Amino acid sequence: MIGTLKSVIGTGIVSVGMIAAVTTPSGAVDTQSPEVRLAATALIMGGANGGGRIGDDIMLRTLAGRYAGDTRIAVDWPAEIAPVYGTMSMGESTRIGADNLEAAIRAQAEGSSEPIIAVGLSQSSEVLDEVMRRFADDPTAPSPHQLSFVVLGDADRSLMQYFLGLPTLPILDYAVQPIPVTRYNVTEVAGEYDGFADFPDRWWNVLAVANALAGTGFFPGFGSVHEHALYSSLDDVPPQNITTTTNTAGGVTTKYLVPTEDLPLLRPLPAMGVPQNVVDSLNKVLRPLVDAGYSRNDVTYTGPERQPGTIRPAASVTARPAAAERVAAPRKTAAKPAKASTEPTAKASGRETGAKSSRRSR
Repeated sequence: MIGTLKSVIGTGIVSVGMIAAVTTPSGAVDTQSPEVRLAATALIMGGANGGGRIGDDIMLRTLAGRYAGDTRIAVDWPAEIAPVYGTMSMGESTRIGADNLEAAIRAQAEGSSEPIIAVGLSQSSEVLDEVMRRFADDPTAPSPHQLSFVVLGDADRSLMQYFLGLPTLPILDYAVQPIPVTRYNVTEVAGEYDGFADFPDRWWNVLAVANALAGTGFFPGFGSVHEHALYSSLDDVPPQNITTTTNTAGGVTTKYLVPTEDLPLLRPLPAMGVPQNVVDSLNKVLRPLVDAGYSRNDVTYTGPERQPGTIRPAASVTARPAAAERVAAPRKTAAKPAKASTEPTAKASGRETGAKSSRRSR
């Protein structure tokens, strides 16, 4: 069955899937005081749209302006994914992007202890993943106290993992690799039901898969969960949608799952004249079926104090304070309480149409 999935999704979703246009961010947290946001230099890369560079206007709009106070530097790269954008394959474009980002990081770190945040939006998140791999055993790489990474809408951490183990993806000339085990702290941002960054881990749930594809933004009328997450404020992400994990290299990854109010599959209905109360009813009925495609929503027994015959639902994701963008020796501080204990960063190229944000907890 996995082989069937690879052949069906591989030529369709993957070819189209990595092409969302994206935006950017920047920000940092002091190692000694995670409640204080520090000015930093953000090296930002946009998504695959053939442009190769994003403008400062896009960077300022990312994550509701969270990184407006930082120095923002756009890092050039091909941003191509032939045959959809340009003539260069996804693999070659990613390799060149990794070369450019690595050079920019080293140049920025040379002779300076200022915090550096590498930000990857949509497809360029894979560029950041590649740089993390390059820096894994490199003694000349910047210290984890100075450098952190932010990936937004990273398909390599979700959808693309289905193709792990293939030598290369056809046409794309790209080999999916395991998520890097890095000593650097990473902030990961994904929109709930984004078919790229939040693909169901139970692919046999057809309804969940269809809903995730509707959230990619490639189908008119369904909006774009993928893009919407780029402009959402992470301060509004509920605690149960924030998870932290520490890998064997000591790096902390903090993931923000931006809530989506209505199922992407239902978004065209209001424009078709379906009353909102009917849409709400459908959402209530279908959402549990869709959520069953994600193991994070499983009901589980917890605690020895549980009474016989009772169950306690596990939160979609669990929160634990951690600093995902840790940096040392800041140039200046601007005391500003941060709602979450970590600072992230993101991406995008255009505003979503028709997508709705939600502040309600899952």
